[in-house]
Amino acid sequence: MTLTEQDRRQVLRTRALTWAGIVVTAVLMLAAMFWFPGEGRGGPRGYSFGKHFLSAMGKTRTSVSDNTISCLIFNGTLIMVGTILVMFWKTRATFLTRPVAKKTVRNCGLTMGLAMAGIGLTPYDIFPHTHNLMTHSVILFGVICFGLCLWGSPQEFESVKSKLGWLTIVVVQPMGFSWCWLRRASSPAAPRCRSCKNYLCACWRYGRGGRVFSLGESAE
Repeated sequence: MTLTEQDRRQVLRTRALTWAGIVVTAVLMLAAMFWFPGEGRGGPRGYSFGKHFLSAMGKTRTSVSDNTISCLIFNGTLIMVGTILVMFWKTRATFLTRPVAKKTVRNCGLTMGLAMAGIGLTPYDIFPHTHNLMTHSVILFGVICFGLCLWGSPQEFESVKSKLGWLTIVVVQPMGFSWCWLRRASSPAAPRCRSCKNYLCACWRYGRGGRVFSLGESAE
């Protein structure tokens, strides 16, 4: 795949920002989990993947105490991630073969990044409806970008087996999440299912990001 010099510079800039963002995000998320006071009196302190949704770390208060430190760390991280997402999808669109797909991924990626930042700006305990709207927007536009990248990528970037594998995940995971939703959000499986979805999407994004960057380095 041949890139222009301008595209190649953009890939290299995005690579540096993305890898730095991965490291910083991991550190900040661990810090937010550590400072999270927990939910329920007498319960253990700290964040639990089996008991809490991710948005719990972004609340200004929990049912037991003030949550200012975890709230600022978590929500600030989401705003940073939103910025990185905009650049990531803009760069990822460079490797699509169809002009319509390129434009759509860039626009949807911009909206997804803004919505991710919006999650951080609307703590769930203060703006629950807006927070949920931003969360659903991230999922919606993320699925669109994800699907278009699978559909519009050349064989050298995404093989047929890889596309079929990721499409299977896209189909099966929402079925499991819907099952948890039908059993109510209080089901212990619901936070795990949502976390699983987030991790799968992150793995694809970072995996494809590595492929983007390797192609960018080899394109002269």
